[in-house]
Amino acid sequence: MAFRSRWVVITAGLVVGFLVLAAVLAFTFIRPRQLADLAVAQVRSQTGRDLDFGGELSLSVFPWLGVEASNVTLGNAPGFGPEPMMNVAQVEVRVRLLPLLHGDMEVGHVVLEGVDLNLARNANGVTNWADLVARASQEKSGTSSSQPSSAKSGSDGVKASPGKQTSLLVQEVTMRGVNLKWDDRKQGKQYHLRDGSLELEGFRLNQPFDFTSSFSFVLNDPELEGSVRFAASARLDLERKLYSLINVDSQIGAKGPGVPGKSLEADLRAQGIVVDLKGNTLKAEKLALDAYDVNARADLAVTRLNADPVITGTVSLSEFDGRKLMETLGIVSLQTADASALSSLAGNFDFRFDSKTLAVSRFAMNLDGSTVGGSFGIRNFPNPAYDFELAVDELNVDRYLPLETNSGTRKAESGETVPSGNGTNAATVQKKKSEELYPVDVLRGLDIRGRAVVDRLTVKNLKFSGVKVKLVAENNRISIDPLLLNGYEGNADAVVVVDVAGNTPRTDLVAEVKHLQLGPLLKDYNGEDSLQGKTSLYAALGGDGNTLSALKKTVDGKLSFKLQDGVFPGVNALDLAKSTQNSKEKTGTIESDDDDKTKFGTISGSAAVKDGLVSNRDLTVMAPNLRGKGEGTVNLVSSKIDYLVHVKLVASSKGQGGASYADTPGIPVPIHVGGTLEDPSYFVNPAEYIKMLGSGVADTVGGVVKGAGSVVKGVGEGVGGLIKSIIPNKKKSAQ
Repeated sequence: MAFRSRWVVITAGLVVGFLVLAAVLAFTFIRPRQLADLAVAQVRSQTGRDLDFGGELSLSVFPWLGVEASNVTLGNAPGFGPEPMMNVAQVEVRVRLLPLLHGDMEVGHVVLEGVDLNLARNANGVTNWADLVARASQEKSGTSSSQPSSAKSGSDGVKASPGKQTSLLVQEVTMRGVNLKWDDRKQGKQYHLRDGSLELEGFRLNQPFDFTSSFSFVLNDPELEGSVRFAASARLDLERKLYSLINVDSQIGAKGPGVPGKSLEADLRAQGIVVDLKGNTLKAEKLALDAYDVNARADLAVTRLNADPVITGTVSLSEFDGRKLMETLGIVSLQTADASALSSLAGNFDFRFDSKTLAVSRFAMNLDGSTVGGSFGIRNFPNPAYDFELAVDELNVDRYLPLETNSGTRKAESGETVPSGNGTNAATVQKKKSEELYPVDVLRGLDIRGRAVVDRLTVKNLKFSGVKVKLVAENNRISIDPLLLNGYEGNADAVVVVDVAGNTPRTDLVAEVKHLQLGPLLKDYNGEDSLQGKTSLYAALGGDGNTLSALKKTVDGKLSFKLQDGVFPGVNALDLAKSTQNSKEKTGTIESDDDDKTKFGTISGSAAVKDGLVSNRDLTVMAPNLRGKGEGTVNLVSSKIDYLVHVKLVASSKGQGGASYADTPGIPVPIHVGGTLEDPSYFVNPAEYIKMLGSGVADTVGGVVKGAGSVVKGVGEGVGGLIKSIIPNKKKSAQ
């Protein structure tokens, strides 16, 4: 046995010695230039390109089989100019000789310096490497068809002997001064990667290895420049087609007009990224992106990599200043009523994205202390349809409204001003646009379905709870049905429909208000409880037009109202009546104090609306010692009022439940209400009243008229305040 082993060793030694001797003889008798000429001829034969070794070429044999070359160039494809496709200033490759005897490859180091790679696409969309790919595909197809089906390959793609797995080790790879230019003549774009570098150590198949890379870049469309640094551990499993990156750490810097905010400094990290080409999947775990003072974290997964990829994941955002972010990115210069609005944002969400849809199945965010949650989706990106579910615990809309200037107008968020001088037409168009109620072009074709619930809502300092909204937009029709809210001891239920199918938008409103306390509402709205009472209201109105003035001209419909158990400020009608009856004076008037007020039981009525004219024929007022009825019109277009109220002083102290106006004897006082909604007036025609009753009661009537007029004025102010809180109105311009 020992004798046999000794001969095996001797035989192996002789084989190794023979191979070394052969390599030495080859190195001695074969000149490097001959090898270069052989390579040039082979490249020309296979590709039709010119390969040139412009500098020195040297070889080494033992213990490393090595080659060094300089100024190596590969010619460009025909039609792409004289500039070479690739030029390498210095190449050095060293391979250990002895492992080759065992079918293994151990590369000591690979050095590439001064690499210039010029890639291009012509106006017809043909690239300067298309011919190389075509030739390679043809050769691969020919080889595959002629290769026996029983041939096996190692994981590195090199044929291996049965039972033997070829191994590959690269101790070190160094690339410096790498420059890549992409010239896209079809789209007129140019990209440059400059001063690229790569450092790689300990590369083995199926084993992790470390590498770092860096480069700078310049783009002309969008116009920007910057740099990237990248470091990670990688692992390549060619047999299973698994490729992974571990502990990724990269930094990106960019500046220029094409960069949002004109400057970017970002850090991107990941615990692991795995690509499975067999399963066509990608997974990225614990991604972290820090940019623009925003910290984002995510876990992502991609399926169907080779066709219509599907991306799913979870994203979380730490607290950040949204206001500062928008200003940094140049999105908008915010001028909100609350200077701190949007300064505190944070949240997280789950999503799914493919070429046709985006689905945010769950999101939760903190908006300036408010909690917002729900879901959101977009279907069919070319003609998008939107779905949403929204739940908010508390929202103060007033904080986010545009800042009001001293003149009472709201400052534009963009900060732009309307042109003057030759810009008169532009100013007219801008004014017309600002008066429009709806962006018709946006609403047409809109497809939305959604619901929103707000536990506590503040709008115009009015406070509501239990707000529920359902929105449906389809077929050029937008409906809010229902709109529910609670507040001020009552509730409201409304339906709003906007139809933009025709040339002129159509708006319809049906609203019902029950048991709403007007006093606290008006106090919150304008700081004055000028009218108090429990209010119920029903309105069914509709009109055509896209401005408030157009709607006023066309509005039709009906409404009814009822106020109960209320108070008018500024007059005590009963005291005025008693003072008038007891007065010994036959001239002058008796006036009420500002602190006086009149309690009433019920005020009710209904109205028909036609082309902006509101007609009422059944106003009823029931108050202690006072009964009234009224009729007349209000023109919403001109704001003119033409109304007549008859008021009686009665002996009953009952408000509700007492005798009606018709069943109650008393002295009727006809009070005319005129003027405009902005400036109403109240008066009585003495001649008319004297003709009715005789001159003996004229002085007494003067005092009663004064008091009853104040009552009606209080009604007008209260109802006017309610209407203004519901219907938007513009301030009168100075004359």
